[in-house]
Amino acid sequence: MKRYDLDGPVADFHDLLKRAGVLSGDRQVSRVDLAGQGNMNVVLRVWDDAGKSWIVKQSRPYVNKYPTIPAPLERILVEASFYQAISSHKVLQDRVPNLIFMDQNEYLMVLEDLGPVKDFTTLYKRDQVLQKPDAEALIDFLIDLHSLATRDHHPKFPSNLSLRKLNHEHLFLFPYQQDNGLDLDDITPGLAAVAAHLRGNKGLQKAAQRLGERYLGTGTTLLHGDFYPGSWMKTEKGLRILDPEFSFMGPAAYDLGVMLAHLLMAGDTPDSILTLMDRYVEHCPIDRSLVMQFVSMEIIRRLIGLAQLPLDLRLDEKESLLSFASDYLT
Repeated sequence: MKRYDLDGPVADFHDLLKRAGVLSGDRQVSRVDLAGQGNMNVVLRVWDDAGKSWIVKQSRPYVNKYPTIPAPLERILVEASFYQAISSHKVLQDRVPNLIFMDQNEYLMVLEDLGPVKDFTTLYKRDQVLQKPDAEALIDFLIDLHSLATRDHHPKFPSNLSLRKLNHEHLFLFPYQQDNGLDLDDITPGLAAVAAHLRGNKGLQKAAQRLGERYLGTGTTLLHGDFYPGSWMKTEKGLRILDPEFSFMGPAAYDLGVMLAHLLMAGDTPDSILTLMDRYVEHCPIDRSLVMQFVSMEIIRRLIGLAQLPLDLRLDEKESLLSFASDYLT
């Protein structure tokens, strides 16, 4: 497997774009830049001397942001499979970057460059709100995705079980461990005591374990798998959705629950997220109770787990959210 890095030979990228069929004639690669943070994968923007650019994305056998955490290389193949699975649905296809080229041996893809993008993590700031058109567009994306994708449509979609097992630990196990090495008081003074009380709830732990079994099981709906503000992008062409490497065939309630959880943590009210759920249910039947369990799971793992967010929340606000989540999960 050849590694494509920011400081790698320009000739490597020239050959890659030639193989991808996007570099024609005597055009040359002029520079390579980082494209975003690349939490899971290496993500680069490659320019030619005519000012055209493409995104090159490659997975490594570890999490790019945390190199000590192993991660399956095959996640990049799952992402490519997601783009291919929705390619016949124009509305969905228009919401994601175009997949131009895939090299399975090098765990690498070339994607359309969406240009300057900004994710929606600014929603976590106290003075920011998700505008109604964007909220409806996100719900409509899930409606179209979940309506399209049954196992009959995608019988060979990869299980993505290796990545799900890795994620499962952070979703359903790590947040509930008393001595997991994470100092929550460094994040919010007083949060460690709140978490310790929550972790002493054996009923909550058992409920999380049961929900974790649903997550690891087999479903009939194609999911994005990581549908949160870091995967939603503002572009010059409007709202776009990125990074479906956590995609799998599972319960639709998972995608919807994750989305609604992040809106709650960003300051939305329970009534407002129920309105969005109602919009979803108008088109897709769903187990509302299961949605709220996944909402709860995501709140707990984000507030007292490893994958922290830039939340602008006081201790009492976090405690209130955790109490809300605990009640719904159990």
